[in-house]
Amino acid sequence: MSWWSKLFKKRSADPPFELHYRTVIVYVHDGKTSGPLEGVRISTRSTATSTRSDGRAELLSADPVFDLTASIDGYKPQTKTVDLDAGAVVTFHLAPAKPEVPDVLKGQLVIAYQNAPMGPAPGQPHNIVFIDQTDVIGQHHGWPKAFEIIDHYVALGANAKAEGPIVAAGYDGEYPPTDWRGQADEYAAYLEEVTNRIAVVFLFFCPDIRPYWNGYEYNIPLLRAEIVPVLMHPTIQRLIKEGRIKGVTQWEQYTYIDEMVPLYDLMTEVFGPCNWGWHNPVWPAHLSPGMGNEDEKLCWVVARDHGIGFMLLQGDPVQLPASFRPLDPLTHEPRAPIEQLMYDAADMRGRFERGEHWNLGMRLDGKPITLYIFESEAYHSYHLKQNATEAGALVRAAATAAGFADCLDGLAKR
Repeated sequence: MSWWSKLFKKRSADPPFELHYRTVIVYVHDGKTSGPLEGVRISTRSTATSTRSDGRAELLSADPVFDLTASIDGYKPQTKTVDLDAGAVVTFHLAPAKPEVPDVLKGQLVIAYQNAPMGPAPGQPHNIVFIDQTDVIGQHHGWPKAFEIIDHYVALGANAKAEGPIVAAGYDGEYPPTDWRGQADEYAAYLEEVTNRIAVVFLFFCPDIRPYWNGYEYNIPLLRAEIVPVLMHPTIQRLIKEGRIKGVTQWEQYTYIDEMVPLYDLMTEVFGPCNWGWHNPVWPAHLSPGMGNEDEKLCWVVARDHGIGFMLLQGDPVQLPASFRPLDPLTHEPRAPIEQLMYDAADMRGRFERGEHWNLGMRLDGKPITLYIFESEAYHSYHLKQNATEAGALVRAAATAAGFADCLDGLAKR
């Protein structure tokens, strides 16, 4: 027998290599409720299985050390490195995934919510609630109640929500004062949880009370000292960069250009260029962030050059008395509030997007200023105590008729 045939014979007689499989037991829980998650895909590089109704799954592995991934729609996937010599039981707690930032934003400022603990009729089935007040509701009545209201709001079809400012006097005697100063960690945790439930937050920046604002002037040093540090929290800044938080200068304000410019610069510093906007007052609608005796186009050009990205258009309240309504130049009759909203929306979008009346030009990122319909049904619902469902549907229908997909104060789905 030749030497090579002897070698071949010897090697072929060696026993075959055997794989030793070991069982891995996996448990997967919801990171918020701690309840078991069914249908979670459990995978390694070479095999996969799914959890049962009790959140448990088993799989076999021949590798003593390997990566194990748990994934399911609606939750953030999680990977762990498993060392079987250290233990064969692996537990995952999956955090809910944030909703994707949509192309079309929908919301409403006032909703009907049975037994909301604050509002004009607290604890009553017919009570209504301002959706931007969930932070004080959480502080005074517990966070589960606040997030229950937000979840109901999302179920109505909303994907955007108003918040702020972080200091406020309390609305209409029906909500307590707000004060998040010195509580950056707590406020950041609140906004993180809000954006786990809803895609986009419009965060109002400047308090509309002294000593921050006296009706004409901003106290920029005080805003920088007390408001900015909370909003510069790393979590809040991350949410801003992810496009989940957009800034708004203030609720329903305007003043001289020279007073607005320092505020604009502060907004760009905190929220980034083109990620913040301005909200107009009504009675009658004031459609410029500057004073009435200042050139309207110049007011918008200055805002554009200092980083503004959008306008939140407040229309005339749905049931505004005829004596307050602007006259239609053709009929000389008072316009119906919804007609005025449609007119103003079309007029301002024409100025922003198509250069109608005056050529505004593009904002800093080369895009036109965005116009959102915002706050028209709120007065009708809250102060006139009329049906929020009907008012929201009416504003939504007007927005659709005017060609707006976005509508932040008129949910069609109830």
